[in-house]
Amino acid sequence: MKVRTVVLFLLAAILVGCAAKPAAVKPAPARAMTAPAAPVSTDYLDPGIKIAAVRMVSWEDTAFMAKAYPVKIAQQASAATENKHFVQPVVPVEGEKEAGSDIWKWTPFVFNSRPARKEDLAEGRYVLCVVLERPLPAAELKKAVWSLRKISSTSKLFQNLVEVSYNDTYHHSERKQLVNAANIRIVEDAIDESAMWFK
Repeated sequence: MKVRTVVLFLLAAILVGCAAKPAAVKPAPARAMTAPAAPVSTDYLDPGIKIAAVRMVSWEDTAFMAKAYPVKIAQQASAATENKHFVQPVVPVEGEKEAGSDIWKWTPFVFNSRPARKEDLAEGRYVLCVVLERPLPAAELKKAVWSLRKISSTSKLFQNLVEVSYNDTYHHSERKQLVNAANIRIVEDAIDESAMWFK
């Protein structure tokens, strides 16, 4: 009789437990929607700044022979300007005083470019570079003097060095130089070497 009473009591307790309402589950708080972060530019040149080859002396007869500087474009090229841009260098220009006028600021060679990545560096690619084997920090690259070149070998890329070349029209020979990969910008324009002469 006592066993039956205990069993009945346990069954009653189980039934009461099953009948009890489950505790309410609070919904997780809604996460605030945030706009995706704007991409961070890795270019050390300020927006709107281009690299332009400018002719200072007569023997700088091609864009490969001339020095190239960071510039602002004051006037876009047009048929009225013989397809030349009027540019304002944002760094000191070598030989500016000797040039004696603004004529050197008219140039057809203004390049769209960006800092190179290792996967960009392939033979035959046209680049702008600071011809040094040591890497320059961004602050120095921002105000550097550049040279238009073509990649001729990547055999030393494991050392972060790239061989570049150009046709030296003054000495009538091909010149080759080693450049640190950090000092290279990829030219995003199509380059036709036969059309790179100053007129």
